[in-house]
Amino acid sequence: LRLRATAGPYATLGVHVGAGDAELRRAYHTLALRWHPDRHAAAGETARIEAEARFKEVSAAFDLLSDPQRRARYDVDMQLRDGG
Repeated sequence: LRLRATAGPYATLGVHVGAGDAELRRAYHTLALRWHPDRHAAAGETARIEAEARFKEVSAAFDLLSDPQRRARYDVDMQLRDGG
């Protein structure tokens, strides 16, 4: 799953680049509860599908940022793209 092109993992979770592990977990937990597809099942198929997509996006962002090596590699790649 790829993150939205306009929103990197930090923006997806609503945290700053220097966020610590506790802040990442708190943001993930809040958003995972908010966007869990089961919570949107009664709202209709369209809402459930959107919630599932957002849930996957939040999960992918957390997976990336919670792994120190992957996060460091992402940060370096972003610095290179932004011109260092």
